[in-house]
Amino acid sequence: MSLRLLPSTLLLFFTFGIGVFAAALPEFPETQHALPPTETPLPLIPLFVENAASVVLYAAALTLAIFAVYKYRSRRMVFALTIASVVLFGFILQGCPCPIGTMQNVVAALFLPEYVTPLIVVLLFLLPLLVALFYGRVFCSCVCPLGAIQELAAIKPIRIPLWLEHSLGLFRYFYLGLVFVFAGTGLWFILCRYDPFVSVFRLSGHLPILVYGGVLLLLGVWIARPYCRFLCPYGALLGLCSTLAKHRVTVTPGDCTNCRLCEEICPYQAILKPTLAPNLQERQTGPRRLLFVLLATPLMIAFFTFLGSRLAMPIAQESFKMRQAELVHAEETGLVSDRGTFHETKAFYKTREPSETLYRGAANTFERIRTATTLWGAWVGIVISVKLISLAKRRKRQEYEVDSHRCVACGRCFWYCPNQKEHRVFLEKIEAP
Repeated sequence: MSLRLLPSTLLLFFTFGIGVFAAALPEFPETQHALPPTETPLPLIPLFVENAASVVLYAAALTLAIFAVYKYRSRRMVFALTIASVVLFGFILQGCPCPIGTMQNVVAALFLPEYVTPLIVVLLFLLPLLVALFYGRVFCSCVCPLGAIQELAAIKPIRIPLWLEHSLGLFRYFYLGLVFVFAGTGLWFILCRYDPFVSVFRLSGHLPILVYGGVLLLLGVWIARPYCRFLCPYGALLGLCSTLAKHRVTVTPGDCTNCRLCEEICPYQAILKPTLAPNLQERQTGPRRLLFVLLATPLMIAFFTFLGSRLAMPIAQESFKMRQAELVHAEETGLVSDRGTFHETKAFYKTREPSETLYRGAANTFERIRTATTLWGAWVGIVISVKLISLAKRRKRQEYEVDSHRCVACGRCFWYCPNQKEHRVFLEKIEAP
């Protein structure tokens, strides 16, 4: 989690050259010659200093975002900060470190005794969440480089059906559970491996990931922020925190005239319409629908819990210890004729540990993974049930309101609200004596 200040192409070339040189090191089994010890040069900037500088930069950007959204209510300021975040946190710092990725470090530190996360990394993870508890998702508005680059790509956003918005929005909570499964069991950091935009910021990476990021940006021209709305697990946490926020984004600084301009311009379905008094049929069907969902919730949770437990074996195949134990067992039982056929088995035989120790460790790893996937299945059932219950409940609203859970504080409604006149307010603030 360091700041890669060198161009990515030179860094890849240097890494490839070192790998080739290391692979070509000779061995001298017939002599007593020993290779001299090697030394790793220290980085120009200590890792702690880099992480501390990132926290300061993110804190400053969040402060500016709060002023842009709540004091000036300016779409222009938010858009300017969006461009600055793409340049600074995206292409200069190359998307690392960021609060989204640090979530995996925190999860690993919570569930793996051998994993230690520096306090400064925990602070970077908590900073946007703490801000969201008071000011909503201002981190998503113009600070997060992943969201900022998607905001710039949203040239002609369209509104998708509301049922599709609710359905696809559940996947970020499913993804959040997978982050806990993979990071908490010590497999790998799934967010970093499948980050769609870091490769874009670094102008290098695996071709499938580059294509993945390019497709999301192209899709984002019409469907605004597809990653933020449907996949980002950190955005799911920020949405939950924003529902408890003390200060929330409002559509208008004055009285709402119900002009519907905010509803038409918001591409994130974050503007809630006023609700009419329910008719007789709605009064009868509403409680019955809610009762049906409540009765079906235990069955739904049990079903997805069972499905989650069945995913343990496929996910366990990603564990190096599991693969190593299977290959060693295959060689010991004669399924593979030669001993040390695979790189994994060669590495194990050099440790001179008994195979029972390897099998016992693999069994413990599998049990940990099965517990995690089972809990993930229960989490999926709970998420779906909560969404159905929230949709079955009817809330009374007299005017247009902002859904703080989905609102990313982009400021588009500020620009179009007839009561706002943000360009005049902003100029008056600057020209005031």
